[in-house]
Amino acid sequence: MVAQIVGQASIMIRQHIKGVVAIITPFEDDTLHPEIEQLSHKMSIKSKDELPGLFVIHGALKKMERFPSDMSYDDLTPELLLLWSRKALIEIEVPALETYITELEKNETVDVDLVDYYKERVEDSKKEHAHVK
Repeated sequence: MVAQIVGQASIMIRQHIKGVVAIITPFEDDTLHPEIEQLSHKMSIKSKDELPGLFVIHGALKKMERFPSDMSYDDLTPELLLLWSRKALIEIEVPALETYITELEKNETVDVDLVDYYKERVEDSKKEHAHVK
């Protein structure tokens, strides 16, 4: 059931959120070469008891958000997963962008248009986040 929802949501996510990929993986994959780190290790999942789990991983920022434990998989729909994924990405991205803007503003050689571009992205993301809640 969850795999079907993730599959449907994956299609929707690829259509609406650039750069997001759904990955379904076992806790340990014995077929991987020893030099390839297990995804469960990379995500700091200590035991199989923490799975199944749905996670959003922001690759560029190397941050992860787990699907809230107070939300039931029984009520999960592709649309809910899509909205939650987008909300989680915004919550990861906005603070990072705000920090980046602060650093840009300290640099006197940075084009003002670039700073304004990122400020606009942050404001748009905050507006979108308010609608997703």
